[in-house]
Amino acid sequence: MKKTFFITILLLFSLSIFAQIDKRKQVSPRINVSLVPHVEFIKVAGNMNLAAGVSVITTINNLVYYGFYLTKKLQKDYIDFGENGGKLDFSHQHYGVVVGGYIPLGIYRGTDGRYMKRKTVLTCSANFGHSVFWTNNEGGEKVSSREYFYTLQPSIGATRQISKFIFVEAGVRYPIALRIDPEWEAKNITNNEFTGPGVYLSLRFNLFH
Repeated sequence: MKKTFFITILLLFSLSIFAQIDKRKQVSPRINVSLVPHVEFIKVAGNMNLAAGVSVITTINNLVYYGFYLTKKLQKDYIDFGENGGKLDFSHQHYGVVVGGYIPLGIYRGTDGRYMKRKTVLTCSANFGHSVFWTNNEGGEKVSSREYFYTLQPSIGATRQISKFIFVEAGVRYPIALRIDPEWEAKNITNNEFTGPGVYLSLRFNLFH
């Protein structure tokens, strides 16, 4: 139900964005390149964990964007697998492509009587790529080899311009894991252990005004 809700909202946002692009199709596109460091609190192996990463995106007309991202889990979080497995920490990272867009919230009348665009806009995006994890024991030794699976991450948030080149964004996302190896499913590490709601915070640094 939650997955359906997030995907439906994402589709509605996409339709709204492309409707605005159609209205501006006679205008020459305005292209910008941005560096976007971010932190997120997401589900990894059944537990909520802090992760950090960076995206490089290209924005068109301040409405749509696309790019690449890389995120890696920061904290150690040991899971007890009993006598046969011991306590293991899941090192986790994911990388891939990101597409998204911004929905303007209209204009407002300033104290001087002039009308201006609001500096806060709604944001929707979707990340799709590879996730990879491997396990380490309490001594820091690598126990298992790398395991790969796919991840889809729809996100909804708000972005506010705080300076000429800097924007801050915060929101919620819902990572959806696909195709966990059956070997791990036998240890109760399934798609559900990497699927669930999370939150994120990011800064966007435009390279051009």
